[in-house]
Amino acid sequence: MDDNYMKDCFELENLLVRYTYAMDSIHEEGAVERLMALFTEDAVSEGPYGPRLEGKHELERSTRERLVELRATTEWRHYVTNVLIDVQGDNATIKAYLMQLYRRPMYGNRTTGDIQLTEQVNGDYQFDARRENSEWRLCRRILHLIPTGRF
Repeated sequence: MDDNYMKDCFELENLLVRYTYAMDSIHEEGAVERLMALFTEDAVSEGPYGPRLEGKHELERSTRERLVELRATTEWRHYVTNVLIDVQGDNATIKAYLMQLYRRPMYGNRTTGDIQLTEQVNGDYQFDARRENSEWRLCRRILHLIPTGRF
């Protein structure tokens, strides 16, 4: 492997980590914009949480409608492991395992520390990325969830 390949792999793994941090801080000022900056204009998103989304504008609309509202009552953290990257010129594929923890209030609210429910979701991410103007951007996101107890 040459130095350029290793540099690309580092940049792509960093892109994945920036994605998870943006998702985990989606309620913060400017977080939606930071998340959308990671995607190409023609990005596609597929997964179990809603219909296929095509285009950055659809991704942003969906994020603002669903995630920001959900984040008001729910906390979560994305953990990605076993990152596998394949670079082919200006295109790349990133695969990773996902473990996501949710914490939701059962009684009271999330700020008072009342009794809370913690859930774990496992799955696989696949991202396609494309280099545009010397920067890697995500052009496709696919999430597959794994039912509890099946690995």
